[in-house]
Amino acid sequence: MSEGKAIVNGIDIWYETFGRPADPTVLLIRGAGEQGTAWRPEFCEGLVAGGRHVIRFDNRDVGLSEWFADDEPYTLDDMADDTVGLLDALEIDRAHLVGISMGGMIGQILAIHHPERVLTLTSMLSSPCSLSDPSFEPPDPHVMEVIEHLLGETPESREEKIEQRLGLSRALAGTRYPFDEEWWRSQAAEGVDRPIRAQDKTMRQQIENNLDGDDIWVAQGTDGRVFIQVNHVRRIDTGIRSWLMKAAAAPAMEKQPR
Repeated sequence: MSEGKAIVNGIDIWYETFGRPADPTVLLIRGAGEQGTAWRPEFCEGLVAGGRHVIRFDNRDVGLSEWFADDEPYTLDDMADDTVGLLDALEIDRAHLVGISMGGMIGQILAIHHPERVLTLTSMLSSPCSLSDPSFEPPDPHVMEVIEHLLGETPESREEKIEQRLGLSRALAGTRYPFDEEWWRSQAAEGVDRPIRAQDKTMRQQIENNLDGDDIWVAQGTDGRVFIQVNHVRRIDTGIRSWLMKAAAAPAMEKQPR
């Protein structure tokens, strides 16, 4: 395990690696306002045990990566360029991308603009990032009310900051499984003890990037095959279109390079 900073797309990006660089790389991308350390070490080590080289990193404006002033706007395209730039800095030609929430959107954009750099894409708890599409079910109003209330607070003490982050995790956890408060509290404490952006910066990432306007193709697998769900295709590279069409026609195991 090693960590460092790379000059990527003209800015400093913090990263940490697990496993052997000679193994196939899995690049983990977090969501809005989340630090790379939210990918837990035990999760990363589990991937390493399966023969993978793993990278987690802080997106711009988060954690130990470079922060931006309020009058320095950026988009999801910029963040996707950061991500492919990190691959360049670490001399990695192709990687398995795993993105959660906004990280899934970043992964989708990277796959569109740089399909030759993507072995596979796993987009979790994510979407094609279109607020105007009526086919996407909107967030639960009660959950959004709780989140907006929590983000409207300005915690000062360490404990208050932990409680705020714990409240956000609880609001987003759903009800299907019990909420492991002890585990989430430990993760919140770790996040608070690293440099973090103010909560309004988290909202800024969410708002600015959701209004970015990129349209995405989504591939999803079921029963050993890959099926295509198309959403708002106005600007799409022929490379990713070709890749998706070939993937749809082939068994999943045959299309999964290591």
